[in-house]
Amino acid sequence: MKSILSLLLCLFILQSISHAQDTPVKLSPNFTVSTGPVYPMVESKFKYYFSLEPQFSIAIKRVGDQVCVQKFDNTTMSKLSEKMYNDIGRHDIEKVMQSGDKIYYIYSWVDKLSKKKTLYARAVNKEGEMLPVKTLCATASDMVMIGWVSIDAVSGAAGIRYEITESTDKSKILVRYKLAKMSKIDSKNFESFGFAVIDAATLEKQWEGEIRMPFSELDMNNLAFAVTKNGNVHLLTYVSSIKEFQMMVLHPDLSLSTYKVDIKALEIEEFKIQELEDGNLLCSGYFANGIDIIYAGSKIGMIGFTKTKSFNTNGLVQLKLTPEGKILESHEHEFPIDLINQYEGERSKNKNNEREAIGKAGINDLKIVEMILIKDGTSIIVGEQQYIRTPYGGGWSYHYGDLIVMKLDPKGQLLWIKKLPKRQAGSSGMGGLSIKTFRGDGAFYMLFLDNIKNANLSVNDAPAAHSDDFGGGFLTAYKVDEGSGAVEKHNILNFRNVPGIIGVRFRNKNIIDTFPKTFMIEGIAKEDRENAMVTFKLKE
Repeated sequence: MKSILSLLLCLFILQSISHAQDTPVKLSPNFTVSTGPVYPMVESKFKYYFSLEPQFSIAIKRVGDQVCVQKFDNTTMSKLSEKMYNDIGRHDIEKVMQSGDKIYYIYSWVDKLSKKKTLYARAVNKEGEMLPVKTLCATASDMVMIGWVSIDAVSGAAGIRYEITESTDKSKILVRYKLAKMSKIDSKNFESFGFAVIDAATLEKQWEGEIRMPFSELDMNNLAFAVTKNGNVHLLTYVSSIKEFQMMVLHPDLSLSTYKVDIKALEIEEFKIQELEDGNLLCSGYFANGIDIIYAGSKIGMIGFTKTKSFNTNGLVQLKLTPEGKILESHEHEFPIDLINQYEGERSKNKNNEREAIGKAGINDLKIVEMILIKDGTSIIVGEQQYIRTPYGGGWSYHYGDLIVMKLDPKGQLLWIKKLPKRQAGSSGMGGLSIKTFRGDGAFYMLFLDNIKNANLSVNDAPAAHSDDFGGGFLTAYKVDEGSGAVEKHNILNFRNVPGIIGVRFRNKNIIDTFPKTFMIEGIAKEDRENAMVTFKLKE
């Protein structure tokens, strides 16, 4: 079986290469590409890149138990400094994030005697220096994974020990973790979570504690956690036994206030919460008329097919709530069938039309990946199809599909909606899949790697898939005008043909926003064991 699959895969690749050679692609004249001076390579599976001020960028690379911090000049693309820190010891990276003018390297370490895990952070300043360690919180020995996330530095997925998020105004950092089950039976288990709220500017702990949920794990569908600028933690949940949405507010003294949220019965997978300047909460989420069951290919040695749940998204619901859960505004925007059918094959269109007759046509597995609040009160919501399947032969395949981009006015009314075609898949987690966005010139851009066959795609054609497992791909950008929603597609370059570069291990998170309308990414220079920065600039 595996040899047959390998043969088919090779034939597919050869066919794609042949097609690519016969299909010249016109590159966008809107971007210029330049390569900077080379510098010695620091080999690492874990790399993180950030821009601090328009002039400088920082790269953080883990090398064994050491951490290397590099500083770059964004104009000359040259490396200015490099410092290796060997005083951290054995650790697990939990998150590397930027907050204001600092970068935080957040990691954990388990005490061998107490078996307790402690969460630490080291700040990196704009001089490229790693500052002394700060302790964020100590957790119980019986904590468990809070979820799973794709990690691009390793194959597959890794468990999330801590969920680490920021308040909308970036003044607070929320750390959340989960304690072991009291019972293996969900209807009898009451989940317990630990929380720590950290001041984002100083890394000083504001408060921490653990709390047991008031309903069973089976009864609660936790849709969103968020910390607000006053240090309260908000949980928006659905309690199935009483068929009620609730806003639970956890205060610094660990008291819990519960408020009913009068939302009509909708199937909602998750919400994204943003705190507005007036202290009210903007909650956005996709709704569905039901859950689909997808039958994926069987594993070798197993009989039958594996079943996967798929959220069939029918549209967007957006709520404006007071901190106590009172609804100030409520808006639903259902996807029109013409939008759902765009860039789909005939079989999918026919199926969608049949489902539309009973009100169930939708877009499967849509996740909100970015919410942009604009100063005029409008908002842009970007959704992406994301799902995992078990293909024939076992293993996992990770899929990142079409984009849905919506703009809403300050009152939540829909100004425009666009579907942008994309098909990406790979076997190593997120890897080089999904998108990276940046804004400039009254528009915002979504960067991704695409298949050359899609260079001149029409709205009536389903896109060919880009595979992340073989490198290469065309760096592509969708430009969306923020006012009108008009879309342009720009083919920027083939990553197998970057000037002065032998290869780029493309990862969206490795793209550095430098100056307005300019971004940079690290590549492998043609010289042995050397790197160089590549800059992409949008022309005026």
